[in-house]
Amino acid sequence: MKKMKISQRRNNSRNIRRAVRQPSLYSRTEEPASKSFSFRWVIIFVILLLLAGITFLVFFSDIFNVKKVVFAPTKYISREELEKTKNTNQTFFDNNIISFGTFGLTGKLEQVTGVSKVLVIRKSNHDIYIDIKEESPLLVWETMNNKYLVNNNGIIWANYEDKYSSVLVVTDTKNVPVSLESKVIPDTFITFITELQNNFTKKTANTIVKMEVLDIISDLKITTKAGWCVYFDTTRTASNQLISLSRVLTEVASKKQPLEYVDLRVKDRIFYK
Repeated sequence: MKKMKISQRRNNSRNIRRAVRQPSLYSRTEEPASKSFSFRWVIIFVILLLLAGITFLVFFSDIFNVKKVVFAPTKYISREELEKTKNTNQTFFDNNIISFGTFGLTGKLEQVTGVSKVLVIRKSNHDIYIDIKEESPLLVWETMNNKYLVNNNGIIWANYEDKYSSVLVVTDTKNVPVSLESKVIPDTFITFITELQNNFTKKTANTIVKMEVLDIISDLKITTKAGWCVYFDTTRTASNQLISLSRVLTEVASKKQPLEYVDLRVKDRIFYK
């Protein structure tokens, strides 16, 4: 009996030690997460409410509603063409001062021939001013019965349009084919033409009605409103040749003779009839 009691005591002590060493899996109780869960939804609801309020203010209220759009003055591009492009491509996002022009409208305006860059300026909560940077052609290049717009770098950047009818046309009599983005005239020709257009009327009291490139790019024939012609060498400065032309015109006028042409292509020589 004693041995059985001693054995039972040992077993009981072992069970007590095991219970101490091995804590129950259910000894810890987690706090309910219902409060934090509900708080997150409150925050989300408030954010959505704010976004809805901002959307209403921007797109549906009169606070930021666009009421007036003004285009900057342009030399060749008409306001009607710009207005038509704006009205055709304007979307829901262009009815307010904040997002006006940010969803494609500016890009469409820049596709109009002659428009180099568009800048949207917000004058007030309701007024938009659109500044247009315009690319002005140096001349119109004509070859093979087609006309092209040439910029100040001598590069063809667009096909001709009637709005550029005031720009002088240079006709290539050799009819050399060209393409968009190609350079058709050298830098010396660009310098010459620029100087010629700025000073021809001042030096001659006459206007140019026609310009033709002959066999080579350096041979330029000018026809005036008076009917007489001038042959220039575009590899030399226009100013010196205009001085020579002015002397011939003075001499012809003093003799009261009709003038047919003046040839200045040979350096230090003047031929006229």
